Amino acid sequence: MNLLRFSAQTLKATIVPALDEIIGSGARQAYTEELLGFLVERRGLQLAAARCDDLTWCEIDSIEDLRIAERIFSRAQVLGH
Repeated sequence: MNLLRFSAQTLKATIVPALDEIIGSGARQAYTEELLGFLVERRGLQLAAARCDDLTWCEIDSIEDLRIAERIFSRAQVLGH
């Protein structure tokens, strides 16, 4: 599961220019991990992990996943979670 959060400065100075470079080279499909690996190794991007054990979350890859998540989260709100 990829849940990423970047500051506006990191997006503007590092992520977007790297995406522009990759797209400009003709690549149209790449995994997030490939981009991040490149940025860590070649551009000095620093990443940190955050614990999310106490958060309610759901991975959404499709419309059906979204519907399931909507049901889960609407029930959680009713139960006060």
